[in-house]
Amino acid sequence: MEATINCTYTWPMTSREESLAALLATHSVFYRPRKPFVLSSGKTSPFYFDCRRTTMLPEAMPLIGRLVFERIRGAVDAVGGLTMGADPIACAVGEPRRAYHGETKFPFILQNVHRYFMYAAVVFLFILWWDVILAARFQTPDGVRFGIGGGTLAILASTGLLTLYTLGCHSLRHLVGGKLDCFSCVVAGGPRHKTWSVVSVLNGRHMMWAALSLGAVCFADLYVRLCSMGVIRDWVFFPFDMFTNAGPTGL
Repeated sequence: MEATINCTYTWPMTSREESLAALLATHSVFYRPRKPFVLSSGKTSPFYFDCRRTTMLPEAMPLIGRLVFERIRGAVDAVGGLTMGADPIACAVGEPRRAYHGETKFPFILQNVHRYFMYAAVVFLFILWWDVILAARFQTPDGVRFGIGGGTLAILASTGLLTLYTLGCHSLRHLVGGKLDCFSCVVAGGPRHKTWSVVSVLNGRHMMWAALSLGAVCFADLYVRLCSMGVIRDWVFFPFDMFTNAGPTGL
């Protein structure tokens, strides 16, 4: 918003209406005289109103619900409308509490507990990549040498796919920039937008990474298990030597 708009209301408002009007003025009214908005009709206007930015605010929900309910009480049997504009209004009318808690209270908080597992997943990624390094270390008569074996590639593939799956998760996308409405309005907006763009590409294939990483992890576990049991032998390639039958990987 480039300018502050002072409005004079001709109809006396209640305290709820004043609170809701203040939220609308802050979050939904935009004024840009030097660079007018291009509307869907093709016309331009220095004003732009987006009430969805207010109707989806937790602090606005109880205000909207009470005001709408007072006006329709006894006159209708149900409330609904077109997605997405009507959804928060209909939900607000059906919310019996004085304060809207949404998904911040038990048991609804459990619906979003998976978001916090992203932080644990990042920690595990460091451990898994250390396992990749260990999987490339082999004990030979000449000492520890680095090589590439079937187990090394299996563990590398599973760790790489798990990394893509984690970096493409919804929680990380929200953290790096998905919650922002304007990247140029925040500190480090440029780098955050680039990071968000990359994560968004990975996020578009999130389920694919999930399926591939699951299969890769199962295969790597089975391969290493069979090597450790002596059922199969891991063929190892040392970059400066020929292929060597070195037995199980050095895990």
